[in-house]
Amino acid sequence: MHKHIKESEQMKIVYGPVPSWRLGRSLGIDVTLSPKTCTFNCVYCQLGPTVRHISTSENIRFNVTAKNLAEELSRKIREINVKTLDFVTFSGTGEPTLNPNLGDLITTVKKLLPGISVAVLTNSSLINLQSVQKALIKADLVAAKLDAGDQQTFESINRPAKGVPNIDKIIKGIKEFKKGYKGILALQVMLIKSEDLSFRTNTEDEAFQKLIEVIKEIEPDQVELNTPLRPPSEKHVKPVSTAFLEKIVKILSDTISSENIFAVGIREAQFRPKKVFIGSRQELEKEILEMLKRRPCRIKDISVALGVDVREIEECIKVLIQNRRMKVVESKRGTFYYVR
Repeated sequence: MHKHIKESEQMKIVYGPVPSWRLGRSLGIDVTLSPKTCTFNCVYCQLGPTVRHISTSENIRFNVTAKNLAEELSRKIREINVKTLDFVTFSGTGEPTLNPNLGDLITTVKKLLPGISVAVLTNSSLINLQSVQKALIKADLVAAKLDAGDQQTFESINRPAKGVPNIDKIIKGIKEFKKGYKGILALQVMLIKSEDLSFRTNTEDEAFQKLIEVIKEIEPDQVELNTPLRPPSEKHVKPVSTAFLEKIVKILSDTISSENIFAVGIREAQFRPKKVFIGSRQELEKEILEMLKRRPCRIKDISVALGVDVREIEECIKVLIQNRRMKVVESKRGTFYYVR
């Protein structure tokens, strides 16, 4: 049993690569770090409740700067085969646009990994700000969350912090950003059902119709239709069916080419079977831990993302369970491991 991994270890800025159903093999950049810091407290979030629920970074000192990102990314480059990466993605334990250094951080990645596309996953809450648009414009792909087209559904699902703009201002901000953006603008839509009959979802009646209407109005370059297949923050939240996703693809395809509509479980990124992680066994354990801090994964997900044999991942998981407060959750899609 290894004793070298300690609970008190500081989270890394750079983690993975991780498996992304849309982006493929993605190296993660976490610019907020733990505790979870976000403008939303979404009912479906795989990371659980938001700890720092804020609408501005005024009173938060983010330790992720261009300098320490460059140091960490330089080390990571020596541990992995960068040629196997499809994207470097700004995502992690919170909303990346809260970090005022985001623009410089994107520039740093592009200098150290020229030729590899950079994506930012944002919940869109601050996209109306010029400073945020100026940072996001440096990315090759911006995946902007849009789970609702009306305020009532927005508050029900995303539970924005006090001070976050209303959904109309957010939609206007996405439209304004699109006008001057030369990269790929994707809308990320999380479609949910609920066992709580009083809960307002985005998949029924006028809430669903308004969401579809707004997506068509924005006319994004891509649409990414998702549903909570990993354990959600609230147990009443349930995924929609594959048939429902297929129905939405058909509805949207009269405005957006079906080639540019991605749906989880239907049209996903393909992984190249290559060796990715080339570090030691101890380093592998650490990388798995960093991955699981950000997202619950199955053993086969970790194996595909890191390009490491399933049996070796299983041995690492055993060690991490023995030495960590790792949680195991069973679902219809298999056994998921995560760290809280």
